Amino acid sequence: MKTIKDVVFTVSVDGDDSNAGTKEAPFASLHHAKAMARDLQGQAVTIQLRGGTYHLPEPLTFTPEDSRSDAAPLKLSACTGEIATVSGAVKLDLDWKPFRDGIYEADVPGTISAMDQLFVNGRRKIRARFPAYDHIDPSKAGKGALPTGKQFGSPPEELEFYETDDHPMPFKDWKHPEEAVLFVRWFYGEMVFQLKGFDFETNRFLLGRGGWHWNTRLFDDSNFISFGRFHIENVFEALTDPGEWYFDKRSNKLYYIPEAGEDISDALVEAPQLQQLIEFLGTQDRPVANISLEGLKLTHTTTVYLEPWEAISMGDWTIHRSGAVFMEGARNCSVKNCFLTATGGNALFMNEYNREHVVEGCTITDTGESAICLVGSNLKRLGDRRPFPDEWLIRNNHIHHLGEYQTQIAGVFIACSQKITVNHCDIHDVPRAAVLIHDPTWGGHIIEHTKMHRTCQDSVDHGPFNSWGRSRHWCYNQAQGPDYPSHEPGNVHEDALFVNVLRYNYLEDAGGNFGIDMDDGSCRYHHHHNLLVGCPIKFREGTENLAENNIIIDSALGTRSDSAYEHNTNRFVRNIMVCTRDMHIGPGYGISEDDFKRHFYHAMQVPLESPILKEIDHNLFWSDLGEFKACVSPGANGKRTSPLNESTVYDLEGWQEQGYDKNSIFADPLFVDPDNGDYRLQPDSPAHALGFESFATDQFGLLPEFVAWEEDRHAAKDSIGKTSEND
Repeated sequence: MKTIKDVVFTVSVDGDDSNAGTKEAPFASLHHAKAMARDLQGQAVTIQLRGGTYHLPEPLTFTPEDSRSDAAPLKLSACTGEIATVSGAVKLDLDWKPFRDGIYEADVPGTISAMDQLFVNGRRKIRARFPAYDHIDPSKAGKGALPTGKQFGSPPEELEFYETDDHPMPFKDWKHPEEAVLFVRWFYGEMVFQLKGFDFETNRFLLGRGGWHWNTRLFDDSNFISFGRFHIENVFEALTDPGEWYFDKRSNKLYYIPEAGEDISDALVEAPQLQQLIEFLGTQDRPVANISLEGLKLTHTTTVYLEPWEAISMGDWTIHRSGAVFMEGARNCSVKNCFLTATGGNALFMNEYNREHVVEGCTITDTGESAICLVGSNLKRLGDRRPFPDEWLIRNNHIHHLGEYQTQIAGVFIACSQKITVNHCDIHDVPRAAVLIHDPTWGGHIIEHTKMHRTCQDSVDHGPFNSWGRSRHWCYNQAQGPDYPSHEPGNVHEDALFVNVLRYNYLEDAGGNFGIDMDDGSCRYHHHHNLLVGCPIKFREGTENLAENNIIIDSALGTRSDSAYEHNTNRFVRNIMVCTRDMHIGPGYGISEDDFKRHFYHAMQVPLESPILKEIDHNLFWSDLGEFKACVSPGANGKRTSPLNESTVYDLEGWQEQGYDKNSIFADPLFVDPDNGDYRLQPDSPAHALGFESFATDQFGLLPEFVAWEEDRHAAKDSIGKTSEND
């Protein structure tokens, strides 16, 4: 029997598409190599890229005609030991000349008519802005943002700004305010608008297109940007600081202020032009199958914040369905050991029908939006149609420093999807959640052995893990008023078909947020064997949720129950809670200053006829104050029994008289070495008698075989210098 030999095509930046595609005579373009592989359906094909940067003129698109069999897959990869960069930018060959005030100018080729980002020697530069970028504190609280006043119109049409002696506004000097882009950050997130101009009689911004970054299917949008913080980009008159740039599209001139020691005449200058780099575009009937991306650096895509966004479901967020790698209608594909960085939008976006994919060993950083998005379409699910991601594995990825342009983003964003597994990832330095499950459809997700920390860096009321459960079973009035009725939950199984599991994770947040935030209607969650540091678990108006065998250390908030349904089946059992830190309850709850200290629970807007949760018991509490406290704020208004600000603080005996924690104890849990993060239990720990199961607390995050792209690329002088580029 004749053996069919695997085929290897080689591509090089110095190649020629008329070559044979061998290592000695490589092709020049990825598109040509893909076309050649299409004709070899019966053989496994590898397209290997030599080191260098491949500036794509258009996205590399795989269609059903490129699909492969299980026995003859297609792999697009870098040659061993070489860094192959796939870029959506164009390399600008510029003749810089001094302009004035330290500014240099250069003519840009007429083929480029738009530019929303600029990279100089591999670093993203700051588009000219007011106020100037605050390098010390780039958050909305820093000097790089100023307060807004009241919003007018719904959707927003105008927004007040303040002018004081300390903060004079230079807007009257701007020649082209209609080009300016306004960013407004507020309590939860960020909205972006194209400016129309200014009304100087009323001190108002006149807002143009944009502002679609919040889901107004559910909430009124009349005041969301009132009294936020703003900055404005793309203004020539704001070009004042080193490292800033401005592109004049009328004259096709680029202006830039070099940083100290930067030789602009010899700099590598790149401008992203593509929104997506690699696309998999098939259908459920004719999917793109068995194609993998391995060992590639994928970078430089355009921004999407002024593209139309979509309310995926009833969660708070909207999203733009795009990514540097975009898959729709695909099966059994993978992205492995890749480095996705400096994207203007999302890094990976898996849209609608996608099954049995793997994202493994990747580093994802410096994104404009989210890192990995898995997003389906609820209303399209009819009969055998499966327009959603299903049975995915996201494993051993390092995801960090996200959200250059938006704060309502996540390391892993899941919406209208099913059976997604995230394990052994390290997700940190994100403006909001590390992992977000946007809705209850359709569940079956597993989040395990993942480290989620330094979250909510530019927002509040969230945490390392967040979910929403707003679907057919959920009641808006139960959650948001105005009369706060108290009733039983609806049929959660209509949408939450499977139980979601969070197990063996490390969750940390020191800013007074929730670690596991089961928000509005979240249901059918099982949280167990998790270590939460500085943040608790929150139940809201959901049901069929079980939190057991978790360790909660020094939470800034008490374990929360909010607007619980009558006769819900939520349970909080066999957990360990240790408090050596004062609680943050918030104003208006009628709690004395002394009672703010060391709370274990905070229940608010409680059921009228049934327990807060079906079961709260067999837990262990320990506090350096030597006492137990639980706070109950019974109601708010309407049908509730008392105002929200009339709270009661219970000691353990009083709490047990309410029917909770009757078999729980207040005692030192006797951890092995808590000062060094070892929260295993000693053999004589009293938690054993409660049925608590000790577990290892040093096995979260990346696996030993993970290869850090940061180390490799710095060794190759790839990211900062231009020596690994085509020059």
